[in-house]
Amino acid sequence: MKKILVVDDSPPVRSFIGYHLKQYGFEIIYAEDGLEVLTLLKKEKPDLIFLDINLPKMNGYVLCRKIKTEERTKNIPVILVSQRNTDWDKTWGEKAGANGYITKPFNHTQILEIIKKYFPSEGENINT
Repeated sequence: MKKILVVDDSPPVRSFIGYHLKQYGFEIIYAEDGLEVLTLLKKEKPDLIFLDINLPKMNGYVLCRKIKTEERTKNIPVILVSQRNTDWDKTWGEKAGANGYITKPFNHTQILEIIKKYFPSEGENINT
């Protein structure tokens, strides 16, 4: 079973993403701030991370850079999640090493498109 880490300081956003991913058989791990993620990644290795940019204790850009520079986690796809929708924000995400970027509000179809991209075999059975 693929494991996905959902990082957002908003419980409704975490729940929304997690709910849709659970419907398709993914194991979900949740975190609400950057320091919690760093601690969690010492014992868990998710297959994908949805990462909010505006987090307490460490912003998503800095956290993404840390994830991408650690040998153990550098190959985990990171999808940044934000209300910000400017080219500047997306460029900073790319510079931090993010693999993708989705803008809030988003819908379940956008989440499933990401799943199909990173997990093609699981995505074959998902109808949007």
